[in-house]
Amino acid sequence: MNFIKNRLSFKGFDPFSLNGNLYSVVINTEEGLLEGRYFESLKENRQPKSVALVLHPDPKKNGSMNNKVVKSMFNAFAALGFDVLRFNFRGVGKSKGKISKDEDQNLKDALKCMDWLISKHEEICNAWIAGFAFGGFIGMKAVMRRPDITGFVLASPTAETSSLNMLTPCPDGIVVAGGKDTFSEENHAYELSKALLNQSNSEIELEYLPESDHYFSNHEDLLRQKIESFVKKRIRTPSEIITVKRKRKKQSKSAE
Repeated sequence: MNFIKNRLSFKGFDPFSLNGNLYSVVINTEEGLLEGRYFESLKENRQPKSVALVLHPDPKKNGSMNNKVVKSMFNAFAALGFDVLRFNFRGVGKSKGKISKDEDQNLKDALKCMDWLISKHEEICNAWIAGFAFGGFIGMKAVMRRPDITGFVLASPTAETSSLNMLTPCPDGIVVAGGKDTFSEENHAYELSKALLNQSNSEIELEYLPESDHYFSNHEDLLRQKIESFVKKRIRTPSEIITVKRKRKKQSKSAE
């Protein structure tokens, strides 16, 4: 774990008011270092912890962790007392490597960052993943591979996301879409939500913001409120702990 030892702040985010610390971090991967921003909550300064990973839109279209929607999602989880990480996919910002056309490479980055986030704590009772547009697509691919993810948030889901074949049950999640989104058709969010509901007994909520565009311009606060309201009602208690170390020991034994 590599921390750049400085407290950070940015417009619209005050780590002091949210009772926590905001750090610039670098995360080691086989392909190189990934640049990130990590909020460490002091609101619930005890184990087990709640964590969330937020994924940015398509790197090939100038998407980065500094996107306003990504920051709004990040802030929502921070306000709820989660430890939160957002990062730049490979080749974006100060993250090493080249922007990849292979979505599986972005998925590898996301899974590595989720590992990093979870490994910071012996016990986790909530592990959420959130993504905006392309980030939501990668997030749902991660959900399919990680049964320890307990919830998800999708903002402005893309056509690729709605066409995913969810072969495994998924956790509870919320899909938020703008009524004036000119990039993602309205039925994408609807078809995705319907497919997820048909696949499992999980609770899937679809929220349309009729006056909002793809980027939730001037509606960032409403987006954040919708996320906070949904997640707050589904925060798991310490009695539902995911014991990470214990799970990893079982996995290593079965691999021998």
